[in-house]
Amino acid sequence: MIPAAGGQQAADRLAGTPGRQMAPSSNLIMDRVAEFLQRYPPFSLLEPTERADLAARVSIRYVKAGTVLFREGTQPGDEFYVVRQGSVEVHEEGPPRQLVDVCGEGDVFGVRPLIAREPYLATAVASDECLLYVIPVAAAEPLLQKSARVALYFAAAFASGRPHQRRRTGATLAGGRMPKEGPVPVPFLNDTIVLNATKKVLTCSPTESIRNAALAMTEHGHSSIVISDGAKAPAGILTDRDLRSKVVTGLHGVEEPVSAIMSRPVKTVRAGITLAEAMIEMVRQKVHHLCVTADGTDRSEVTGLISDHDLLLVQGFNPAIMIREVRKTTWVPQLAAIRGKAEELLAKYLEQDVSALYVAGTISAVTDAIVQRLVELHVAAEGAPPRDFAWLALGSLGREEQLLRTDQDHALVYEGAPDEGVAAWFRGLAAFVTEGLAACGFAPDPGGVSATNPDWCRSLSEWKEMLRRWVERPDDHDILLASVFLDYRPNAGNPALARELTRFLYEEIARTEVFLAHLAKDALSTPPPLSFFRNFVVERNGENKDEFDLKVRAMVPLADAARVLTLDHELVGENSTIRRFQRLAGLESGHRELYEEAAFAYEILLKIRARFGLKHHDSGRYIDPEALNKLERQTLRNIFAAVKELQDVLRVRFPAGPVR
Repeated sequence: MIPAAGGQQAADRLAGTPGRQMAPSSNLIMDRVAEFLQRYPPFSLLEPTERADLAARVSIRYVKAGTVLFREGTQPGDEFYVVRQGSVEVHEEGPPRQLVDVCGEGDVFGVRPLIAREPYLATAVASDECLLYVIPVAAAEPLLQKSARVALYFAAAFASGRPHQRRRTGATLAGGRMPKEGPVPVPFLNDTIVLNATKKVLTCSPTESIRNAALAMTEHGHSSIVISDGAKAPAGILTDRDLRSKVVTGLHGVEEPVSAIMSRPVKTVRAGITLAEAMIEMVRQKVHHLCVTADGTDRSEVTGLISDHDLLLVQGFNPAIMIREVRKTTWVPQLAAIRGKAEELLAKYLEQDVSALYVAGTISAVTDAIVQRLVELHVAAEGAPPRDFAWLALGSLGREEQLLRTDQDHALVYEGAPDEGVAAWFRGLAAFVTEGLAACGFAPDPGGVSATNPDWCRSLSEWKEMLRRWVERPDDHDILLASVFLDYRPNAGNPALARELTRFLYEEIARTEVFLAHLAKDALSTPPPLSFFRNFVVERNGENKDEFDLKVRAMVPLADAARVLTLDHELVGENSTIRRFQRLAGLESGHRELYEEAAFAYEILLKIRARFGLKHHDSGRYIDPEALNKLERQTLRNIFAAVKELQDVLRVRFPAGPVR
């Protein structure tokens, strides 16, 4: 980020006067641009001469905070961007307005004009003062033709509708480099596209009138029709886009033959190509349809059609598309199917070693959308709620760490004073949402942590009284409840009620040190999970005998420590355990390395639990130590050492905790 006072000088050094765009005017600046681009994909994939040629055509733009670079729904220009300094927010206008991504140094965004002359899908706004490298489309297009890897990179950005981010790498644990946040990979790029054999490809002869072809497309619900000759080989294709640009504009009449406006030649492919191959081919050929033929050439019979829309449907594993599906469905079983698809996406992400922070946020967003949709369906059936309310996700979902379909943990707060009639309405809402989540594979919490329970469905005034009691006079049971509740995050309803609870909570905590001391004592109740001989402490009896409880013995101590320290620093609005430790690392230089290690440790634990849970079709909580490889076992031992060191920090900071 450019400091406000220094933004002008930085812009002057690289781009001349602020607000004015100018091309680099010296070899020195060109070399600096090329050196910067070399550090980030896809430019790192280029040959040095190609990168230098591109750098020579890059211009540098300084923009002030709040500058709109492009707006959703507008036609693309002739350029796209790389962030040199500062950050840019990309969001969908809505309603409601939804943040898609935040682009920082090295991120590429606004690539739509490079791929298709279609309106932007989102709006890009400078979050603060920025220096941008502006790349002309004309300069980048030849690179797509030369390099399949570069073409695939940009094709992935187009198909997903998201900016592309560079890979950031972090520290190591057990000698293995652990990626922090990486680019969002395109799921299933190597999967073979399976055409729907029951969907007939619409065809007509070259002499058919435009009117009849359009009527046939309308009747069959197709957006295109393949024009074929007598041998059924493709001679051309007519699409909705052709009708809009060539007929509706008056350039051609509806009685003319389709041959007058069809696109030719048709780009053909063989059956069974991969998603990656199809994406690259569309990018290279600048087409929106690929015709599948018997031998892959335009001299054999048409057997199928692949559109860019089809690719997006295959990309249905894209979380943004999943969420759109959730928002449109009115059928609970369909919500369950979408959540199942999210679990398949989770498996792919784990295979590709995507950042656990990104994966957790993605899967949580899908679950949040399901909760929101269930609330909407109940309101549509029962009428508007009697008061404003907020649905609160608790536990792992509250921390945005619920990768697998584990137990439900939730609560509800409604506006104003207690009222039994109002409370009964909201418990009815809670029953509907709980049943819907159960249908999606989330079992109700056996301990009753549910908004269907009057103890967890309260008015704002009742919740405040409960928080005051927990803070002023906590007993062991209160601390247990507080540790469940205090990771709350509103994921439906009015978030202002949750913010009011948070404001009240911090006011109460500031008045006494007793509460945080009790929370720290609870966080210290689980000893480091290694025996004297450095063996894993396993369960001694029950159905999980001889298995290691990854959740209780490794994850909970880290999450508990992060929660206490976050409350102590008054870090409002930070729920993720990983992000909490990252924030703490920036606040306490003396413990920076420990907190950074704890963040990485938690990321590893999330991935291990998800991997074992997917493998055994359970919560992943219990694992057999013998199933771990040597590196995993050593990595866990290193994590346990970090847990012990964190607990030592808590003992010193909160001396009311037990001394061992």
